Amino acid sequence: MDRTPISDLAGALAVGSIGFAGAFLIVDGINGLFLVVEEYAQTTTWAVLFAAPTLVLAYAFGVVAMQVTEFIRTAYDVRRGRDPLASFVSVAKLNNEHIVNRYLELRRSQEFLQGVSPSLAMLGVGLFFAIRWMGTFYLFGYIAGAGCLALSVLLPVLADRLAAQSFSLAEHADKALADRLEPAA
Repeated sequence: MDRTPISDLAGALAVGSIGFAGAFLIVDGINGLFLVVEEYAQTTTWAVLFAAPTLVLAYAFGVVAMQVTEFIRTAYDVRRGRDPLASFVSVAKLNNEHIVNRYLELRRSQEFLQGVSPSLAMLGVGLFFAIRWMGTFYLFGYIAGAGCLALSVLLPVLADRLAAQSFSLAEHADKALADRLEPAA
């Protein structure tokens, strides 16, 4: 599966946008920032001046969140005796594009789920902060906030399952390579 530049951008932008929305809701819940933004956002100048920087900040937040969680995940894997780089090399040695792409897709999905977890936690906290502004929809804020926090705990567990699948794929690749190299008896 070929990756396009937009697919490289989309994951980090999605993660960052969720985290950015959470941070905004936290600040808004503290001091009512939304009312100020709403006033200025009605102007064309606001759209021109702040649309691109907001996307860039969201992307930067997403990249940082994904890299930090990947660093933590790699340290965890190494402590468990699993080396992500060595597993990739094992899979790559098979020279099977389908298997390599499957391995990379597992790793990308794992990276995304790990990265989105802190963003969802921030969004959940932000929803709790913003409840006071929700009026009659306060129950939605509680439910959505609790749901975001629950997902932020569940997603790393799902990412661990994906990691286990990618390492299992690498183990099978090692066995297949060993079978190829074994001399015929």
